[in-house]
Amino acid sequence: MLLLPSQPGTTEPFAPSKNLQGYRELKLPGPPRRVRLGAMGMLLVAGELLGLAVYSTKLAPLVAPGLKTTPATMLFVFGIPIVLIAGAMFTVRMFRQGALIRTGAYSIGRVISFRKNRSGLSRKKAIAYEFPVGRHKPMTGRGVDWTGKSSMDSSILVFYDPNDISRYVALCSTFWQVRTETGDFFRP
Repeated sequence: MLLLPSQPGTTEPFAPSKNLQGYRELKLPGPPRRVRLGAMGMLLVAGELLGLAVYSTKLAPLVAPGLKTTPATMLFVFGIPIVLIAGAMFTVRMFRQGALIRTGAYSIGRVISFRKNRSGLSRKKAIAYEFPVGRHKPMTGRGVDWTGKSSMDSSILVFYDPNDISRYVALCSTFWQVRTETGDFFRP
């Protein structure tokens, strides 16, 4: 578990990162912003749709007529749909994050803790970050750094819902890309 160095609800003011390179001149347009799904996100969505299509058109009709209780049959009947449902839940979460990036407020936060994953499918870093909300009240969040560029005390871009600050996402924890006011994609 990734430990946060500070307890929730502390009254300490937010201390921005000393490393603001790439963020100093950042100007994003107001909502709705222009965002796009990155290549890895498109690949995940396409894989999910392809898996669903193959299962529903090719595999499910083969299993249904002669339902024998073999391990392979159980895999087709239960295992593949569970994997497809988990992928669909990840895809829905990804599109909700995109909507938050498109319409939410943003602030520049900083990484306060990180840990490299040693197991599982991903070898990416789990990060904890802090970002200001309102009158510089710090909020803390957790995510996975898909870019691999975050280090201790580095700056990150965090989007949040001003009406419900419990909804937030760091841009490095998504597969989305956001355009700046000049029309270029933001690259820290």
